[in-house]
Amino acid sequence: MKFRSESVDSYYLRSELQVAVHLCKSSTLDFTIARFALNGEFLSMGRPTLPCQLLRNVRFGVNFNKKCRTTAAELLNAQIELLSPYLVFKEDNKSFIHALPVIVKSADQNIKEVLRQQLVRKFFLVDNVSGFKALPIFMNSRFMKASEISVLRYMKSLTILVNVQSGKDHGKIFAPLLIVEYDELTYQDFLDNSDVVIDYKVTFILKDNDIDYNVEVKKKITAIEEI
Repeated sequence: MKFRSESVDSYYLRSELQVAVHLCKSSTLDFTIARFALNGEFLSMGRPTLPCQLLRNVRFGVNFNKKCRTTAAELLNAQIELLSPYLVFKEDNKSFIHALPVIVKSADQNIKEVLRQQLVRKFFLVDNVSGFKALPIFMNSRFMKASEISVLRYMKSLTILVNVQSGKDHGKIFAPLLIVEYDELTYQDFLDNSDVVIDYKVTFILKDNDIDYNVEVKKKITAIEEI
């Protein structure tokens, strides 16, 4: 499912879709994930249980950068799922969830080009299904699936981009944007069981230069973690 858009603002800033969640410096952003099978079947919905603690313990105002190490073999054996992210928030003592937009970034794109792309609703950690070649059967016009995978796509990086409001709306945010970049592993990577690094970032951006010091954007925290 795609939202056709010439800019991110057309999705965010319509009043019926805009989410301005009031947070204080000690708050954490509460994400939840809906999981779907490859055929679209709904599997579950709940707190993220992704590797590297992705989308967990995201503190308001803290820019974060973490690199997680895994292997080609672990990705090959992972279960493919389509993931739809949501933000959970409270207003007037009532709980709400809001679907979050996802952008798939190419390696050669800058941030302005990325923000002009179409928005999607789902992403995946690993695709170890579609990378098998179809081999022709010479006795007829049919094809058979190759016994070994040729290419595996995986999520190389995940960036959570949060636009923080200032001025009279200080302490509020627009719905976070998830930027995903994919990469590929080859059959040789599986033979070598190559190391794979997943880059995870959380970036808070002030909406304008009218900085209210009740919103403290703290210095970046960097860590390296094994999945």
